[in-house]
Amino acid sequence: MKKLVLLFIAICLSAAAYAQQPKTIVLKPVIGATPDLSAQALKEFEETNRVREKLRKGASGGAITEKERELLEKYGESEDASFWDVLPGGCSWYLLRRRAL
Repeated sequence: MKKLVLLFIAICLSAAAYAQQPKTIVLKPVIGATPDLSAQALKEFEETNRVREKLRKGASGGAITEKERELLEKYGESEDASFWDVLPGGCSWYLLRRRAL
């Protein structure tokens, strides 16, 4: 009888624990923009690195041209950026996603 009661309690506890599990969220990837990996894009990225270096050395925002400003907007201002990055550098993917919207 003891074994039957213990079995019943074990079944009730496991059923209660299973019922409290949150529903599994299924993430479905969506194909977005295809990155531009052309030779022209690589040249632009290298130019952006020169602009970043100029700003790092102390040039003010007014000392860069409109074209340089557009390059910074396109490739980001982060100094640790890479041409092969899919997303610009940031503190979290969530904030990057919010900025993209």
